[in-house]
Amino acid sequence: METINKNTEGMKKPNITYIIKVVQNDGTTIYPVYISWDDSKVAEAVDYFSNLYRNDWIVETVIDDTLLNSQELVSWESIKKSIFENTNSDNVWKLLKDLDKLWVWAWFIDLMRKDLQVEDNKKLLLTYLDVSWFSEDEKEKIKLAVDICLEAHEWQTQKRPQDLDWLDDIPYSNHPIVVALIWIRDLKMSAEEIQACLLHDVIEDTEFEKEKLEEHFSEEVINMVQDCSRNENETREQFMSRMKWLKWGSKIIKCLDRFHNIIRAFSIKDPKYISRIINETKEVYLPAFESLKELEPIKTLFFDLLEELEKYHEKIS
Repeated sequence: METINKNTEGMKKPNITYIIKVVQNDGTTIYPVYISWDDSKVAEAVDYFSNLYRNDWIVETVIDDTLLNSQELVSWESIKKSIFENTNSDNVWKLLKDLDKLWVWAWFIDLMRKDLQVEDNKKLLLTYLDVSWFSEDEKEKIKLAVDICLEAHEWQTQKRPQDLDWLDDIPYSNHPIVVALIWIRDLKMSAEEIQACLLHDVIEDTEFEKEKLEEHFSEEVINMVQDCSRNENETREQFMSRMKWLKWGSKIIKCLDRFHNIIRAFSIKDPKYISRIINETKEVYLPAFESLKELEPIKTLFFDLLEELEKYHEKIS
C-alpha cells in the first residue's frame, strides 16, 4: 500500500490546502478531508486512515490539491476532534486519550468511541428494528425486551472495580443493547435470539425476577437467558467450562457477549484481569468463532480485537 504517492516533495507551501483521499478497491472514496500543509499533521492523518482501514481495504492514500473545489470536504482537525471527544462524559474522553498515548490502533479508538455513544446505539438498534423483516408482533416483543433491559439495569454503570478510571457515566444497559445491535445488524438472526441478547444479564446481574420475564417471553427465550447466566453456586471455572457445551443459539449470544467484553476490557488497566480475559477467550470462545458459520461476518474483527487486546496487555504489564 502506497501511503503518500504524490505532491509530498518540495511542496511545503504555507496557506495551501491539500486533500487526503482514502480509496477502496472499488474506487469509492472514503473520508475526503482537507488539511493545511504541515508535515506532522499530514503524517498524523495518513497514519490514522492507514490504521483505520487496514486489512487491505485501502488501495492508496493520496495528498492532492486538484479536488479542492470539486469535493465536499471535512477538515482533518474536525475529524481528529471527533476521535477523542465524546458527549457522554469527561471520563470517556480521557479513556480515548489514554488509549492513544498507549499507541493503540486508531481504528480501535474510533470503534471504542462509537461503542460508548449510548444514545446513538439505542437509536441505531431501533432503526434497524423498524426496517427489519420481523413481524409487528416480533418487533413489539423486542421493544419490550429493550424496555426491560433499561429498567432492570437502570442503576448500574459500566464501571469496573479492577480500574480506577471508571466509566461512571456509561450505563450498563449499553452493553446488552450493543450486543443486540451486532446481532440484528451483522448476523440477522431470529427475533427470540435478539430478545435473549437484550435480556442475557438480567437474571444474573439484577433484581428483576425470572417470573416476570416468563410473563412476557417464550420458554425458548427464558432458556437462552438462563444458559447465559452464571448460577448462584457455580464457580467461574465451572461457568466457563459450561460455556463450551451450550446449545447453538445460547452459544452465539455468549460469543457476542465476549466479543463486546473484549472491547470493554480496554477500559481496564489491571494486567491480571486482562490476562484472564485473553486466556478464557482463547480456550472457550475462539474455537466457536472458528467453527460457527453464523459468526463469519464478525470473525475477522474478533481476531483483530483479540490481537489488539494482547498488545494492550503487554503495554500495561
